[in-house]
Amino acid sequence: MVDDLIRIGREALGSDDPVERRAARRAIALGREHSLVVAARGYDTFQVDEALDALDAALAVDPSDREPT
Repeated sequence: MVDDLIRIGREALGSDDPVERRAARRAIALGREHSLVVAARGYDTFQVDEALDALDAALAVDPSDREPT
């Protein structure tokens, strides 16, 4: 589940589609509501929370507000 949420979030980060980005944020929120199984995969709960928080924050930024690279 954690791996899937990270994959979904990373894919959405590469998109300028606000609908895809919102859907990824919603998937992360829903995944967190259902008590992610992290210990069984060897993940540290704190690190998973930090990673998902950072991913959610990055997805919340409007792609049109990013500076051109």
